[in-house]
Amino acid sequence: MSGTAEISSADPIRVMVVDDSAVIRGLTTRILEEDTSLQVVASVGNGQLAVSNLARYDVDVIVLDIEMPVMDGLQVLKLLQPKYPDIKFIMVTANDSVSKMMDSMMNDAFDYVPKPINFDVLEEKILSALGQ
Repeated sequence: MSGTAEISSADPIRVMVVDDSAVIRGLTTRILEEDTSLQVVASVGNGQLAVSNLARYDVDVIVLDIEMPVMDGLQVLKLLQPKYPDIKFIMVTANDSVSKMMDSMMNDAFDYVPKPINFDVLEEKILSALGQ
């Protein structure tokens, strides 16, 4: 996200979904796009792809899996959050590890959602991240 654009209530929230599971990415994308206030602009399978492709998209929120091969979600968060402070990161994890959740929150993630994902909760957190 450029960091300068204001989001009006008529503009959809632009979301990037990052998860190594194609099934979870597809399901998350489909369910989020049922809400007309959300638009999934990118869906990628690992953190490295998220980092390398982010500049191509105007993103408001990144739904970011913590446990992934190549580059995990915490590495992505630590790398991108300082460069893109206006993007809100919502971490997703199947691991109930309190330390990983705390690490993500200490690195300025907006919030987290445990797997299996409760999509109503995820949508609420995305809308809350941008004050809608």
